[in-house]
Amino acid sequence: MELHNQANQFLLTEREKEVLTLLAKGYSASLIAKELNISVTTVVSHREHIKEKIGAKNTPELINLAWEKGILGSI
Repeated sequence: MELHNQANQFLLTEREKEVLTLLAKGYSASLIAKELNISVTTVVSHREHIKEKIGAKNTPELINLAWEKGILGSI
């Protein structure tokens, strides 16, 4: 399923979708910050919000759940 449609099911913001996509591609928080022109603190905040919304305890679990739920199917 397409990232945008599945992510809406979990009420992810557009920026959270961008951060999740880059996390799934293996980007570090500092690389994501540079890519999106935001601070590392903001990236970490987005990552924490995404984990809460999806129900993950840590980043690897976040990526796995996002794949399982079809959120990352379009990458």
